[in-house]
Amino acid sequence: MNTKCIQKYLTLHLVAILNLTTISLFAQPHGFGLRAGLCFSNVKVFNHDADDILKTRTKPGLLVGVYYNATNSDHIIIRPGLDLAFKGYYDQFYRSPMPLNYIDFSLDLLYKIKSGHGHFVIGMAPVAGININNHYRSTSPKTDIGITGMAGYELAIDFSFQISYTYGFTKISTGETGGDKLSNRSIGLTVGYTF
Repeated sequence: MNTKCIQKYLTLHLVAILNLTTISLFAQPHGFGLRAGLCFSNVKVFNHDADDILKTRTKPGLLVGVYYNATNSDHIIIRPGLDLAFKGYYDQFYRSPMPLNYIDFSLDLLYKIKSGHGHFVIGMAPVAGININNHYRSTSPKTDIGITGMAGYELAIDFSFQISYTYGFTKISTGETGGDKLSNRSIGLTVGYTF
């Protein structure tokens, strides 16, 4: 996926979030929320030379964000969100963490199922990330396009717990300098509160 394609997807995604948020502002408010937790991230390595492939392991980091419940019907929630995600990986050769930090824009589409004093939620979201700290800045795009799957439980007292998995489509290192091509993968564990 080239840079122009990525910019087009990012622009369309941001326009969709702005449109939904604007429309929802004229409807009955459903609540802004905050979420925070941990992000366990790594990279998928693409390299045809199996003897010279980058060896990595998972790197933990913080994940903090805000969201808005644009709709909140009996079964469907549409939730635009903005997160600061401290992603990256641990390079086993250099024995050092490699931070890749993003501001992620997401548009969650959740299905909720009543259970006890709250409800289970399951859903997915397109994600567009803007890189703010990239070791591969000279050979990689500044944006990352991906998709997130998520599941969680939301209490009647407005607290929520969620686990998510994000699969990045963009090659964050293009391999133009002869190295590996990398794509982001991450698991998020968060606690949220809706006001």
